[in-house]
Amino acid sequence: MRADWFLPVLRTPKPDRPERPVGLPARLARKLLPAACFSDRTTKRFGLLRRLLKRLGPVWLSAPVRRVVQSVCFCLFLWQFFVTIWPYDAVPSRSSGNWIPAEFDSDQRSVTLFSETEDAASALPFAAGSTLFVRDDSLGPDV
Repeated sequence: MRADWFLPVLRTPKPDRPERPVGLPARLARKLLPAACFSDRTTKRFGLLRRLLKRLGPVWLSAPVRRVVQSVCFCLFLWQFFVTIWPYDAVPSRSSGNWIPAEFDSDQRSVTLFSETEDAASALPFAAGSTLFVRDDSLGPDV
């Protein structure tokens, strides 16, 4: 793959020089698209595609394939960025109060909890052996 896909400068053919051969993508495009889209080499009249690229800017006119690839990559980056950071499906974690740690075992990294209320002890919000995240509300909401 060529790294410099530039739109060639439109020049009138000279009688002493042979005309540049047209590549396969250009031949295929000329068969599929109408003739008004392409520039006329004999009169140096710009075609519809070249006029459209000129309106987009000189950078688009000089390297249109490169700019299309960059635009697609930029749009893909924006889409992935906003899908990643936008928390549409974020739900707060379940919390259950009135649990008091009874025993810590640092070797096995386990904690035994108990509750002073009968409602919390009878309806366990978590399974035995599951990982919990502990929050201490006694210090206040600012900490």
